[in-house]
Amino acid sequence: MADGRHEAGVDNAEIIINGEPLGQPVPTQAQYPWKAFLRTALQVGPVALMALLGVLPVIINDFLETFRAQLPPEAYAWLAATALTITLAAGFLARAMATLKAVEFFRKHLSAFAPDKK
Repeated sequence: MADGRHEAGVDNAEIIINGEPLGQPVPTQAQYPWKAFLRTALQVGPVALMALLGVLPVIINDFLETFRAQLPPEAYAWLAATALTITLAAGFLARAMATLKAVEFFRKHLSAFAPDKK
């Protein structure tokens, strides 16, 4: 049952500093930062692959046909590596943003970007 402080079905562990509870529930994003990484990778990865391996080669080949040239086969490997790099960078950034220090920073300085409304 939701009572304003706890949500139904959500484990609301509290932040403890110097042995004293801070009184603010820890967002699930901070409780499970690797899940934040995986969610972000699943959101970014397919889009990056589709854009860099599906759309971009078509645009580049259309441009190169003007000069009677084609995209070399090794360029696809570079595009795949770029998509993987973008996916991993986004995932690790999400993982870093899920730490308690980052959550507290956003709560204090940029509350619009905080994962909760504390």
